[in-house]
Amino acid sequence: MVRVQIALFALVAAVCAAPAPAPCADAPAGWSSVLGGLTQVSVDATQVCGLNAFDNYKVYCSPKKQPAQWWQIVTVNLQQLAMNSGVIYGVRSGDNAFVVGTTDPSCQWTTVATPFGQVASVSYDGTLVCVASTAGRVYCAKSKGGSAALTWQALDGIVTTLAVNGAVLYGVNAQNQLYQGSVSDAACASGSAKWALVTNVSLKQVSWDGARVCGVTPTSQVVCADTPQGSTTPTWTTLPGELTQVSIFQSSLYGVDAAAHVYYKLMPPIGGTAPVPPPVTSPPSPPQYKDWTVVPTPGNKFIDVSSWGSTVCAVDCVNNIYCGVWDPVVPITWTKLSGSLLQLVVYDRGVFGVDYKANLRYTASTTPTGIPTWTQFTNLWKSISYDGSQLCGIDSTGRVACAAQDAASLKTIQTYPTWTTLEKKLNQVVVNKGTLFGLDTINKQLVTGSSKNLGSVSWSTIANAPNLAEISYDGLRLCAVNADTTQVQCADAALTSSPNWYAFAGTGMKAISLQREHLFALTGDYTLLHHTFDTGDDNC
Repeated sequence: MVRVQIALFALVAAVCAAPAPAPCADAPAGWSSVLGGLTQVSVDATQVCGLNAFDNYKVYCSPKKQPAQWWQIVTVNLQQLAMNSGVIYGVRSGDNAFVVGTTDPSCQWTTVATPFGQVASVSYDGTLVCVASTAGRVYCAKSKGGSAALTWQALDGIVTTLAVNGAVLYGVNAQNQLYQGSVSDAACASGSAKWALVTNVSLKQVSWDGARVCGVTPTSQVVCADTPQGSTTPTWTTLPGELTQVSIFQSSLYGVDAAAHVYYKLMPPIGGTAPVPPPVTSPPSPPQYKDWTVVPTPGNKFIDVSSWGSTVCAVDCVNNIYCGVWDPVVPITWTKLSGSLLQLVVYDRGVFGVDYKANLRYTASTTPTGIPTWTQFTNLWKSISYDGSQLCGIDSTGRVACAAQDAASLKTIQTYPTWTTLEKKLNQVVVNKGTLFGLDTINKQLVTGSSKNLGSVSWSTIANAPNLAEISYDGLRLCAVNADTTQVQCADAALTSSPNWYAFAGTGMKAISLQREHLFALTGDYTLLHHTFDTGDDNC
């Protein structure tokens, strides 16, 4: 079996590690409950991120959709954050450092110098970051793309929390008074925001997207007002519910309550009352997979699968490993193994896998009831593929590397394999019997090469291949997920020149694993499917 995960972190990002949910609660009228528990949220055009002060300030992000599909940013814990365009500024828990990073789950965070002291509140609109220091002073700096080298400009005024968008800054002081100020180039240069009191509201928290301002009152009521011109006397509308913090971006309003429940509300367009079309819909009804058998996975949300013979193993969205024995009649009894992986390759002599720290791991245990002893190799990997004699994978720089690793050497494997780096950058690679297939990093084109002489690998593009999101190859067949149709399609002839592609029923496929007669697929809603091939070749 040869199996490798495309864009490993991207897939995990789609389904992994939901924040610990708070006790279930009915959403206030007009709001929808969002899976997970958070104590602060920040939303932009496509994503929502947040932190949970009740769970060690862990940070999570999700596409802006219902149901949410959270992933944890495992490299940081934040006690304040602001996110826009995939960039996060925040205050790190523990040392109170002001840091910048991205929504990537493995992002390496950079400390931002704040010569004025520690930061108490932060807001970021994609081009300008503004903060309130713990002394209440206001500082702003231009930062397009999430720079860590900021030139701070001090502004007058004392606030405890703030919100910036465009040239307008809102600030709330300790007396719950809301002020509107200017952060134009001229205002920042002069140090005067020309604050004006918004006289018809009291707030303890504010959010502002450039057209609508929302906030939370001292009595935990949520209020919003359309202010296309930044009016200082807007007409406020009180929304149902008692929340502690809100974040607005265009028609999307997210909020949290004191128990860390998360809520979402679709707001009407500015100047109108009819709701805009929702950004997402409810999950579609399960399709009829006429070419597949649904494999029961009670209570498990698998994101990766691999098989060898009748042994099938999978990892779930929190990196747990499960294995079982495939039987077309008797449902698999899934048994949890010790250890933690993001991606795995199972074969007759053990399991290779990549953990969330990008370490390569190996165990000789293939018995579901066994207790694996894992050997760890600390070189960084995005994914791995193995055919019983060669290991190939994508390293942390995106380059392909391979190493000879036969059955005999696996018995005493205690050191690094001897890797040969190939001068090729790919999103994923699979190897079997000396043949390599990969997907390039630009437009998901399929390429092929030979691993028989690693010192002189020549790659060629397969012209008739569609854009592909994932591939699996067992030496006989090549199967893939079509990036456009999200269907599984396979070929069994002319694989390295002009494959005879044929498609299977069903869409929404995310991951596949092919080995001999067994083809497994995982859908975006965690359904595990199985298709049986008539191989006609016991040695394939």
